[in-house]
Amino acid sequence: MYRQVKRKRKGNRTGMLFFFVSTFCFALCAFGRRPAFDFEGDIQGWKLLEGEDANAVNEIFVDDSVASEGYHSLGVLAQFPGIASVYTYIQRDDMSIYEKLEMDVYIPPDIPDDISANLFVQDAEWLWYQTRAFSLIPGEWQTISADMSPHSMAWKSLGHSQPWGSLSRSNLNTMGIMFVSNGEFRSRLNIDNIVFKQVMFPEHTMNVSELQVGEKLELAFNLPATYCNPFDPVEIAVEGKFIDPAGKKIVVPGFFYQNYERRVVIGEDGGRREALDPEGAPTWKIRFTPVKAGSYFYSITAADRSGTRSSANRRFYVTPGAPPGFVRTDPDNDKGFQLDCGSYFFPIGFNYRSPYDVRYEQNILGRRLTDPGDATACSNVALDDGTFGFEENMVGMAEYGMNFMETWMAPWWIALEWSPQRMGFRGAAWYNLRNAWKLDRIMNAAGQHGIYIQLVLINHGQLSTFVDQEWQDHPYNVQNGGFLMSPEDFFSDPHS
Repeated sequence: MYRQVKRKRKGNRTGMLFFFVSTFCFALCAFGRRPAFDFEGDIQGWKLLEGEDANAVNEIFVDDSVASEGYHSLGVLAQFPGIASVYTYIQRDDMSIYEKLEMDVYIPPDIPDDISANLFVQDAEWLWYQTRAFSLIPGEWQTISADMSPHSMAWKSLGHSQPWGSLSRSNLNTMGIMFVSNGEFRSRLNIDNIVFKQVMFPEHTMNVSELQVGEKLELAFNLPATYCNPFDPVEIAVEGKFIDPAGKKIVVPGFFYQNYERRVVIGEDGGRREALDPEGAPTWKIRFTPVKAGSYFYSITAADRSGTRSSANRRFYVTPGAPPGFVRTDPDNDKGFQLDCGSYFFPIGFNYRSPYDVRYEQNILGRRLTDPGDATACSNVALDDGTFGFEENMVGMAEYGMNFMETWMAPWWIALEWSPQRMGFRGAAWYNLRNAWKLDRIMNAAGQHGIYIQLVLINHGQLSTFVDQEWQDHPYNVQNGGFLMSPEDFFSDPHS
């Protein structure tokens, strides 16, 4: 007798896993993986597939000669040619929170190499779904897996025409594996370490592999669509929880993000305009800027209609650095400013509220830039070149020693909420992802050129009824289906 353990996993699971019965009444693993069967105690409810006269299985047993992890696996003794099928019941368990099924499989080195395996499941209506055939390599443990997401193409419907979907996944009652070979031989086959991976937190990416103090850490990941409005914290609330080297806990809200490609469009008037095209699918992101060197821990939490789930704690390291840091009020002079590094900060710049100002051109210079027939109009008008214009001007600002600018989150520039009468908006509690991307682009460009930004969250016109009034279009206005009777209520209403 001998023992073969897969080298890609270190250690064993003795004392680390729960004992699981065939009804799958077991706990959720903190790492988003649910170890379903390890066969360390017994065969845990696995059976020969019933009603199959051609089933090539002679016997199933706990095998202590080979194991993927731990000390035991499930041995399947079969006589080929034919189909050797084993299964177990999984009823009374909600499978809708898992996205992948994984199973380790081993076949001895001295059997024909034409042997293959298929995973299969059945739902409560006994509708059968089966994966493609996985080729097996004699003499090696290997992991076979199947995507269980609602839109998975891994499962083929057999004996019926209902496609795999969310109903099938959440209503499963049976799972199993079948080995198929046309060779004539009798052999032992083994399965072990059957795992379900959780839907909530699939693989996430980090924007950097090495991080210094003052640099931005960005986590990007996907979540299941169990919400209608990704901007409503009642429907979905995502948080990043960080623990710094001193043990301080820091909670950072996550956000829904769409990336865009930008291009310049030349209008009939000769003016440049920025156009954005969505690039890829939207994702969730969490951003964090460490201010201390050392070891950090973080986890991701999401609360939605199905409850609250958290990922495991993970670690990253921050090396020392000497960035200028954020601008703060000078502790010794409340009329001055200071950077985190301790240097005095004196802002030199101007109010760059938006890429264009047609009213200024019309009223101050006395000409209409939008009229191609106007002889006084410029020949190369930049009506709305968006982030292109901002980035070009920041280069010039840096060259002339400027370090500061103010810009507005106005409805006609980079506001996130506004009336659906303006393109890109859907009213209160729905964010304009194009404008969010523009703001992101501006912030990144400002950082590259050493320019600090004073961001005006609400321009004066939004809550005005007499100067540059925009209140009539505000999504919070009760006349537009909002919750404020007057602009003054904005400053006292808890929903604002």
